[in-house]
Amino acid sequence: MEISDISKSLKLLLLEAYKKGFVSSKSQNVMSILSFYIATKELNKQGLIEVDGSYKGGEEKRWKLTKKGKEVVELLIKLDKILRGER
Repeated sequence: MEISDISKSLKLLLLEAYKKGFVSSKSQNVMSILSFYIATKELNKQGLIEVDGSYKGGEEKRWKLTKKGKEVVELLIKLDKILRGER
């Protein structure tokens, strides 16, 4: 994954996971449920998020940031502050 592959909605989803500690299909309000499932599959494949706990069939999965995911979000926040002229 390259920086150009991280869309605005993916950045918002990662930021929401960072702020709340997790995201789920019902808790997030960034994208449609289908887009959420596609996004979580890709973010999980890239090692940015992981399932928070273990789930049985039919239960809603909660996703949390991995260490790598937290580092990426913190860099995005820092970049945003620099672009806005904040320190």
